Amino acid sequence: MNDVVVTDLMIDELKPLNEPKSPVWKTDVIKDVEVDIDIRLGGASVTINELFSWKKGSVVTLDNQLNQPVDVLLNQKVVGKGMLVACGDYYGVEITDVIE
Repeated sequence: MNDVVVTDLMIDELKPLNEPKSPVWKTDVIKDVEVDIDIRLGGASVTINELFSWKKGSVVTLDNQLNQPVDVLLNQKVVGKGMLVACGDYYGVEITDVIE
């Protein structure tokens, strides 16, 4: 039978490199990729009975007040805040905060 010899092994501690890490993606590669942005005006909780009573002209009161910021979402994640604005015949959102 062979004898097994075990010896201590010294491993140097890994030290962080002082070099700045470059991003994995170069922005030129992905800058033209389209993404969907959603704007959340607010929400409301209603009972099923209230839902069934809706008809044309019914008004749903949202939990956001008139001059409160709206949420800007990317893939259902809030990435910023903004204020509703009129852009001619369209609505728009003026970005007031970007979440990093």
